[in-house]
Amino acid sequence: MQRKDFLKSCTFGMCSCFAFTALMPNNITAQEKTEDENPEVKKLQGQMEFVHKRFATLLGLMENEMDPEKRVKMFEELGRTCSAEYKETYMKFENNVQGFLDEIKGKWVKDVNYDKEKQTIELIGTKSDDCFCPLATKSITPELFCECSKGWQKGVFEGISGKKAEVSVLESVLRGGDRCSFKIVMS
Repeated sequence: MQRKDFLKSCTFGMCSCFAFTALMPNNITAQEKTEDENPEVKKLQGQMEFVHKRFATLLGLMENEMDPEKRVKMFEELGRTCSAEYKETYMKFENNVQGFLDEIKGKWVKDVNYDKEKQTIELIGTKSDDCFCPLATKSITPELFCECSKGWQKGVFEGISGKKAEVSVLESVLRGGDRCSFKIVMS
């Protein structure tokens, strides 16, 4: 297997891990026993710790072995792929950016600043103790992973608006912030 093929399989594997782990919290909270009493919960916690460590190690290896431009491109594409899995949720707001912003405000975004004339959006995230993605944990995941979130935002806003979107991270839990916030410029 060539290195390029290996990295592609890792990328698709990460999406599979995300889909699997995204379901875990519902299973954990649905348990009647406390975490200390339930061996299934302990097993899932151990598995998540394993996933977090291996994923953080993979990111570290990528930072050392890949040029920065390729890393950014790859993680943005991972984010776009992830956003596509939720396409039916946000595409009901096609050509209605304001409707989508109204929908997300108060759910996973604390505040929104939308300048329709300039086609700029600032998404101010809600405070969080950790990264939203179940693959990441702020104690060990390199901030490189924020490029995935940029790709996710690009996929969503390009899908809704039909325009190209440039995204920058204003604040990030992985970068030491209290929340994840983004600026989107559509053109």
